[in-house]
Amino acid sequence: MSIANLQDASRVFAMKVLKKSVIAAKGQAEHTRSERSILCEIRHPYIVRLRYAFQSEEKLYLVTDYYNGGSLFFHLRKSRGFCESRACFYAVSSPGLP
Repeated sequence: MSIANLQDASRVFAMKVLKKSVIAAKGQAEHTRSERSILCEIRHPYIVRLRYAFQSEEKLYLVTDYYNGGSLFFHLRKSRGFCESRACFYAVSSPGLP
């Protein structure tokens, strides 16, 4: 993951660069398509949103929101799961829940 700035704006983004050869070798093509699709559709304050996606002959680029400190998925993976109280915190912090 890299940090990227748009030339004409003050917003900061994260850029994930994936090698097509590695995706193919690991059989991750469908997983990568799903990741792109989900990140395009999801609207949640703790999950990054895909802003741009493009490709070169050898690589795929996914440009997402940049969250200082990491995304919810980063913390979930890092801690290998949340205890009930932490999961409840994120659940009640989500918009649209009763």
